[in-house]
Amino acid sequence: MTPELAAAIKAIGLAITGLALFLYGLDHFAAQASAMATDRTRRILAALTKNRVLGMATGAITTALLQSSTSVSVIVVGLIEAGTITFRQAVTLIIGANIGTTITTQLVAFKVTEWGGVILAVGFLLSLLHGRARNTGKLAFYFGFVFFGLSMIAEQMAPLASQPWVKDGLRLITDPYTFVAAGLILTIVVQSSSVVTGLAVVMLQADILSFDASVGLVIGSNAGTTITTWIASHSKGLEARRAAWAHILFNVGGVVLFLPFVALYAQALALIPVHESAQLAIGHALFNITTAVLALLLLRFFVKLVEKVVPR
Repeated sequence: MTPELAAAIKAIGLAITGLALFLYGLDHFAAQASAMATDRTRRILAALTKNRVLGMATGAITTALLQSSTSVSVIVVGLIEAGTITFRQAVTLIIGANIGTTITTQLVAFKVTEWGGVILAVGFLLSLLHGRARNTGKLAFYFGFVFFGLSMIAEQMAPLASQPWVKDGLRLITDPYTFVAAGLILTIVVQSSSVVTGLAVVMLQADILSFDASVGLVIGSNAGTTITTWIASHSKGLEARRAAWAHILFNVGGVVLFLPFVALYAQALALIPVHESAQLAIGHALFNITTAVLALLLLRFFVKLVEKVVPR
């Protein structure tokens, strides 16, 4: 085994370790945040969703706090099943969740991940205390794992970018449509769009993916994230199943709407006078905001469509 090959295998192994830490942090962060939510919090959530704009904003903020649109969608299914919110209210939360999920891309693009180790350490120290500080510390600890894992991936991917097989491989696949499909499949596998969008930014920063390919990966991830909600609603009641299908139709519909223009969209984003990873983060946010606003404007039609897809 050549030294180059040994170094590449070691880098890939450590990158996978970083991905494992990222997934661990993301899953436990969402679980901890959900556990800290009281019945009063759920009642406030129900009250805020009575207005469609407030409902969308609530979905966005909740997702940004939980760092997982999938977790929010699963929570929405549970709230419907418990009779806390109606199907129409659930749709506004799902629409907003797609906006909130873009926060991960923004944080990675602007290299907030470099503070992952510090956040992790502070969280660990706070978790040794008692009361509210302990719960807050656990939250920060898991959040630190998210960033620490991504930072670890970035460190290991940087040397790989100089390997000829990488430059002659992934960098030559500039067709964004291929990566839309890759983003969809990868998100179904890892069950988190935040993981895929975070990886897209990291791989772009490491010069492993082209900008067009990264845009395709990010957009494709939006369709793949719906699988968990569908699974969670499978044995639930009518309204919960409708909420899951609303998530599927909204996310997949948005991807299909943008699909013919992915290459042009990537070219337009490249004109923004900021670095590439910031362009990608802006593009992710614009994509989700545009589809969310369209869905909100057509809310009545969208609700009727879902009701036809999932009849009584």
